[in-house]
Amino acid sequence: MKKKYFKLPLIIIIGIRLTYFLISSYSYSATWKDSNTLWTYVIKFDPEYSIAYKSRAYWNATEKNNYQKALEDYNKSIILNPLDVSTLIGRGNVYGIIGKFDLAIADFSYAIKIDSLSMDAYRNRAITFINIKQYAKALPDINKAICISPQNIELIGIRGYVYLQLNNYNECIKNYNLVILNNPSEAKSYFYEGIAYFNLKNFKRASDLFTKTIELKKDYPDAEHYRSETLNELNHLKVK
Repeated sequence: MKKKYFKLPLIIIIGIRLTYFLISSYSYSATWKDSNTLWTYVIKFDPEYSIAYKSRAYWNATEKNNYQKALEDYNKSIILNPLDVSTLIGRGNVYGIIGKFDLAIADFSYAIKIDSLSMDAYRNRAITFINIKQYAKALPDINKAICISPQNIELIGIRGYVYLQLNNYNECIKNYNLVILNNPSEAKSYFYEGIAYFNLKNFKRASDLFTKTIELKKDYPDAEHYRSETLNELNHLKVK
């Protein structure tokens, strides 16, 4: 009579793995100088553990700016778990940093295909489109991100910037008004709204916004330049 073998549920397997790791690694804890040391040890203990590669990749990208090493680990993690959205987004971020925008867009797009409600994927794809000046493509992505996370003021600021680049100054102003209402100490919001008013030839309002920008951030050459330009325009209007 054949013996019956029962598979343990995945959650139990993960629990056993984690417990054994914690017990077996306790004596090595003093040697963990940083996250890289920790995750390298985890990988040595379990070379098929995708989260360890992802975590080490994130550390290399954000703490050491070692993007080549980060890509190697992200690639390994994706091989082990190709449907992990956060890993795809992490690799996409690295591709964006090193200027491989087409590969970044591909990773964010695949992440969206897996999880159509991933705010991070839509936001980061929008930012990538902004970096390559494809603002018309960035707009629907940032709108989708805002639909998913409507209270996220950062996203509204990004949309304001996109509207500015698309010469939709009234929508730009609406978005930055909302950003300023929620975060009145962010200098760049006043600056970009000032640019919108400048292009609408409302030089008085633009001047006030550039002045506020400089009050919040003393070293802001662009704001100083545009304030000078607005004052010149106002002086020309007085002469007329």
